[in-house]
Amino acid sequence: MAGVAAVGLLYALGAELFDRRTGLVAAGILAVSPLHLFHSQEARMYGRVATLALAAGLFAARALRTNAWRDWAGLVLCQALALWTNTAAIWFTLALNAAALLMIVALWRRGRLLPWALSQALAVGLWLPWLPVFLQQVRVSGSANTWIPPATVGRVGETLAE
Repeated sequence: MAGVAAVGLLYALGAELFDRRTGLVAAGILAVSPLHLFHSQEARMYGRVATLALAAGLFAARALRTNAWRDWAGLVLCQALALWTNTAAIWFTLALNAAALLMIVALWRRGRLLPWALSQALAVGLWLPWLPVFLQQVRVSGSANTWIPPATVGRVGETLAE
């Protein structure tokens, strides 16, 4: 179900940022993407985190345009849920804030900088109870106790040869 929702959310995000045609093309590409179809059929977190990230992106675009409290709340909720679903959503959060940093003057002039900063602080604050687990995962991933071997040039070559 998350994969189907992601297609609709990508349409809405494309329409919000550009136009309806762009949203339709983007949604059509996602709908036939083999990687998306593969992860949509799994009972794992990948489809859900992608859907939550798209929803957060849509709420972010709407919040920056309308400054409506419901859009800010949707951004916080979806972003926090994405972070709780998979810690890799940190990269989405960083990318979203990097984009905001590029628009910082426009955010300041339009009175959106403070709501943006508060929404991001709240989303990360909601994720903070998970921080000890995340730090433990980081420690373990750098040790010999992980199932993924360290990346080396030789290992990359072996993987590509398989």
